[in-house]
Amino acid sequence: MKREQRVLAIVGDGQVVVSVLYRGRFWFESLEVKVFNGKKESDEVFSSRYLEQARFVLIDERLLKHFKIDTTKALSALIPREREVEVIVVSERCEESSLFPREKIKRLCVQGDVPEALRVARRIFNEVRSIASEII
Repeated sequence: MKREQRVLAIVGDGQVVVSVLYRGRFWFESLEVKVFNGKKESDEVFSSRYLEQARFVLIDERLLKHFKIDTTKALSALIPREREVEVIVVSERCEESSLFPREKIKRLCVQGDVPEALRVARRIFNEVRSIASEII
């Protein structure tokens, strides 16, 4: 993997979805936060203005538990076929999951087993979620 390939991490629950764009594992580039009130469509959950820039899309498995969505179908509708984008669903504890190629994920980690983009997205999501729960 080239160092400058972009990684989009998507984390969330039924109300808040956070997308973080990273350049490889080194540089934080962009942040997108969506707050939903009511019914959500799959294209709303996974759409991101940064999707067209990403080479890898990391989706937190916890997000999928809140939606009845066929991830592959939803993302294939958003990503043009001519683009080569790897979509990887990552479980809470990466070492327990067999849903992704381990060697590719390790190249996205700074330390430990969680890719840096996903680690940052989870931290931001937790902060946004706690603020949203106080307001709502």
